[in-house]
Amino acid sequence: MRNNILKGFMAGGCLLLALLSGGCSIHKAERTARQFLKAYYVDLDFDRALELSTEDSHQGIYYKKNMTSLSPYAKDEVPDLEVLEVIIDPDDGGYAYCAYEINGQPKVLPLQKHDGKWLVDTDSEAIEGMMSSSMIGVSEIGFASAASSETLPATGPGQRAREAREREAAGRK
Repeated sequence: MRNNILKGFMAGGCLLLALLSGGCSIHKAERTARQFLKAYYVDLDFDRALELSTEDSHQGIYYKKNMTSLSPYAKDEVPDLEVLEVIIDPDDGGYAYCAYEINGQPKVLPLQKHDGKWLVDTDSEAIEGMMSSSMIGVSEIGFASAASSETLPATGPGQRAREAREREAAGRK
């Protein structure tokens, strides 16, 4: 009997540890996404944005940095930024998606885990292809998500991210 109690306690502890590890991962992904978005859009701290992104993302960030440096008014207006939801890809736990809105425009920010650390992972070619006029008078780069609507759950935790991705895609047409 004592053995059964000990086994049950150990199994419960393992389950709790597994749940906490997954929950911890989403908080780390969300923290990375929030820090990146703040550095990129609000503070215009592109060096910090580079630290929080994959090497594949750097070309687009350098482009934004150069465009911003051409505008003396770039830091005058702070964009309206709201993080809606962050989800971990249910099929591949190494990817996460952050649904957010910038000045009312829905966007999806992809993240990827590199050596245990969440980093923003954008496709530079896709970023350059999504140029639009911003509200702060400089070119603003929208992020293309590696996620498609089909990879995100139709209901539950991924619903807001999926809807934001669909709104983003509809807005580009």
